[in-house]
Amino acid sequence: MSKASLVLLCGLLGVPLARAQDQEALRPAATAINALGCDLLGQAPGNALVSPYSIQTALAMTFAGAAGETREEMARVLHFAGEEAALHGAFAGLRAELEEVARATARRAELSAKVGGPSDPVVLTVANRLFGQSGYAFRPDFLALVSERYQAPLQAADFIHQASQEALAINRWVEEQTR
Repeated sequence: MSKASLVLLCGLLGVPLARAQDQEALRPAATAINALGCDLLGQAPGNALVSPYSIQTALAMTFAGAAGETREEMARVLHFAGEEAALHGAFAGLRAELEEVARATARRAELSAKVGGPSDPVVLTVANRLFGQSGYAFRPDFLALVSERYQAPLQAADFIHQASQEALAINRWVEEQTR
């Protein structure tokens, strides 16, 4: 059986991502995302479609809050190398570049529609949020990093007393964000 994978590369539909001097800044995220995508694809049975960008982004936020042996293992498995600030900056930069691709294709589709051409732009929906136990003292520097770099605010939840209701609320939020 063949395997298929969606692996994020630094180019999409003919729209180059970042200027040449900025591409190096995106490299830590792009390299890690592609490496994890290949790892996941190698483990998938039969045909598979994975979104290593989504997976890697969520795990990069988790990595930002990890410490000790867990942090070391995550860095190894997720292919995170180099300075952590550069890694998180690369994820923020890549998100910005992908959002610009979506805006650029929307402009192209609008112009194309005026002359009878294809009018479907690339639609990119990226939504990050932290759902954390209410009353738990998250480190302020961690919350600032994930809010600034990943646009992921913290939403307090009561997993201890209302786990089922919180799971439903989270699933509704995800469904709304991803359509």
